[in-house]
Amino acid sequence: MSRDGNKNYSSTSPWIAFVRIFLGAFWLYEVTIGHNWKTGSFTSGPHPGLFGPEAGSYLIEQGNAGIEAGGWAWFGWFLENIMYPNAALWGYFAVAVQLILAFAFLFGIFVRPMALLGLSMDLFIFFLGNSRIPPFFSLGHLFVLFTDAGMHHGIDAWIIDKYKETKSFTSNLLRSIITLNFITPSMRRIIASICTILSVYFLLELAMISSGKMKMVSMDLAVLFGFVAFGLFVYKDKMDKVSLTVSLLRIWLGYRFLHEAIVRNVPAVNGLPGWGTKQQLTEVFQFISEKHWGIFSSIVANLFTPMAGIWLTIFIIVNTLVAIMLILGIRTRLASKIGLIYLSLLIVIGFTRYAPFVFGYLFAVYTLDGGKLFSFDSLKDYKPKIGISLSNTAIVTLFAVAVIAVVAANVDRILPDGYKTSMGPVMGAMVAMLTSIIGLCGAWQNGFAFVFGANKKAQLAK
Repeated sequence: MSRDGNKNYSSTSPWIAFVRIFLGAFWLYEVTIGHNWKTGSFTSGPHPGLFGPEAGSYLIEQGNAGIEAGGWAWFGWFLENIMYPNAALWGYFAVAVQLILAFAFLFGIFVRPMALLGLSMDLFIFFLGNSRIPPFFSLGHLFVLFTDAGMHHGIDAWIIDKYKETKSFTSNLLRSIITLNFITPSMRRIIASICTILSVYFLLELAMISSGKMKMVSMDLAVLFGFVAFGLFVYKDKMDKVSLTVSLLRIWLGYRFLHEAIVRNVPAVNGLPGWGTKQQLTEVFQFISEKHWGIFSSIVANLFTPMAGIWLTIFIIVNTLVAIMLILGIRTRLASKIGLIYLSLLIVIGFTRYAPFVFGYLFAVYTLDGGKLFSFDSLKDYKPKIGISLSNTAIVTLFAVAVIAVVAANVDRILPDGYKTSMGPVMGAMVAMLTSIIGLCGAWQNGFAFVFGANKKAQLAK
């Protein structure tokens, strides 16, 4: 028995930590070689629009793109009058914040305050007109904030334990910063009320915005604020916050599956196949076969492109079925498993920008059993299942795959923003991240028995 009355603390901890580390890894990926890269890799050097003689030009370019896309007038004023005059400094600040977020989540230090900082960064990115990937960062920040993920295999837990008996001003302040224990139920209700108003505001804005790009932003903000408001209103002290958070995560992922099918229905490597046409999917497969590593290129060219119509039907059925099952909470573990297999296939064949994010959070729904609340599953004699069965051999294999994938990605020179141009190395990087984090959390789950032996498992778990 431990925090928040969660009896399954020891079994849920590795998979709460999974989301935190996954989020940190993707922040590090994004700031180094991702689509909106900044520092670059060992071979590419830093982004010229953020460092060097043209420092700040990238921020101005992104800001102008948001203004031209029909962004909010007040935000345009803020960019032009506050940020542009010191664009280089703001660029350095953004890079520093993103690196701090990456390492804070990777190591689990000051996770809750860092999550709030991350949400502020997310809002800024949203207002620039970006809405495909930013919601996944927001989702991760909300998850680690609500589950207090730094207390699960993180440095936060070590700090709290070290100073739990200390009553000095410094130790009390440190505990308050780490846990945010000064937030009362009344404050939560106020925050929930503000989120409700913002959700309604962005929902109503949809009728006023003419730009399709900003409509997407407004819709995602309305949904995110709505989910936060609902979660805060229904949460009560001593309630299992992990079950609440992961259940809302399940519903949001179902919404996102449908979003890719209905709203962004044109197949693309930076999305999911959606409800597009055979010709559209054929073009995506042809693009992949031109850009991917040889063996995967051949597989796509020979097994996917000629049968694009069949694959489109399969993708539509799986995508829609998983979405409905997740939203309604019907056989949640089964829906998650089907979705994970589907996403694994997409990642390997070249859908390397969007699918890995969905995979990571869906894996959390599977391992933390997101069907406990707001679901058809909960209406029957429900017995949650936590974790995933991973033998020691499987864990070692996952680490081996991660090493091979990361070596292959670097040997073939992974490029910043290379999900279209260096598809093979990017796929290798994604596989390496996912398999290594799953392997690490699986090792925590098993008490690192594959290293220390089974007789040490109980001691390590304790």
